[in-house]
Amino acid sequence: MNQPIIYIFGIAVLFLSACSFIANANEDKDGKQSTKMPIYDVDIESDVEDYQDYHISIQYPDTPNNQIDQKITDYVNQRKAMFKQKSYLSTQEQEVDQPTELQINFEVIHQDHRYFNVRFLETMRIGSEEPIEMQTVLNFDKKTGSAIDMEKIFKADKDYLGMAEELAREELDDESVQIDPRNLALSDKGILLYLDQSKEDWPDHLLLKRKEVKDWMKEEYLENLGQNQTAEGKQ
Repeated sequence: MNQPIIYIFGIAVLFLSACSFIANANEDKDGKQSTKMPIYDVDIESDVEDYQDYHISIQYPDTPNNQIDQKITDYVNQRKAMFKQKSYLSTQEQEVDQPTELQINFEVIHQDHRYFNVRFLETMRIGSEEPIEMQTVLNFDKKTGSAIDMEKIFKADKDYLGMAEELAREELDDESVQIDPRNLALSDKGILLYLDQSKEDWPDHLLLKRKEVKDWMKEEYLENLGQNQTAEGKQ
């Protein structure tokens, strides 16, 4: 009669042990809840429209995070709507002998267990005008699925743009450098500054290392840079 009771008791002990193991796995070594999220496998989505008056070819990332995907889709739709408006106005205002075009590609510039950052490269051709090239960097917090406002990762009393421009001007030996906050990205080593792509003698981007930005950044983000550092070590 006692054997079933012992058997049930044993199963209960195993179940409680498993729950304890899972709870411990979700805490870091200091006993805090872990903020680590999985590394995403990224698929490529395509959006193509091919008409007599205009061509659209867009590639964008598809992630396991629905909130991030929705914000990326919103960005794509906003760029398409803007392009179609410009395309329509150009056909009304002047005789266009060639279709207008919009092409957008992307690259995942950084991903760790907290952040997912993607850079979009856009080329727009309207009539006989020179192609318009621009870039947009979107930084996401995997934990919340929200887009990160880069202005909010810096301390309110710090002129982070001015200090970033000063460092970039010294690096490039060029006083004309201007930093667009939309072209900043978090990485595991510091802040990536994506530069004006029309400057042929400039590199694609610059890295402001952790040691250079530590006095500007809020502690929450600075601590995370340390947690997600690569095997190369703390910068």
